[in-house]
Amino acid sequence: LMNSIFCTFKRWDLMSSVINHQYYDENYYKDFSFSIFRHPTQFIFDGKLEKEGRRVSLTADIIKERANEREFMNMIEMDLFLYYVSKINPNVVDGMFSSWFPLTYIYMNERNQRFSIIKSLKSKQSLLNILPLFGLNEEDLRIQIPKAEGGKGYSNTWPGIPSMENFIKKDEIGSMP
Repeated sequence: LMNSIFCTFKRWDLMSSVINHQYYDENYYKDFSFSIFRHPTQFIFDGKLEKEGRRVSLTADIIKERANEREFMNMIEMDLFLYYVSKINPNVVDGMFSSWFPLTYIYMNERNQRFSIIKSLKSKQSLLNILPLFGLNEEDLRIQIPKAEGGKGYSNTWPGIPSMENFIKKDEIGSMP
């Protein structure tokens, strides 16, 4: 939610601070990246509630119920964007919580494949503002785009998480003024 708000107001500097910061977890005695905040408690992560409730994602359903339509659409986009950032950004610590899991990706079709943040990477000016989120320069981002592969997603769903190249090709990065 916080990153959706930062995005709405184009506060890329604040979002970059959250994404590129390391957070210490006293339970594991080590540092983690921002992706630790997306991993729900273990009993939800194991899928027990979803299986028992016959829902794909109880968490995504609750988010949808509690947000208005515009907020929810922004959250879907931010959720998927953070997944790609976590796959590309070298500051994301490897390990148990090494990538963001986009809980709301199952509602992606409601956005009709329109992802304004990713498409804005075509603009040179927007790219300069958003690049710090990836922790890379422009050329390295182009190299890393293919590494932002899709994923399996939820075990009980048919479409997986789409790759970043579904929305933007590496040669489109910064291609417009």
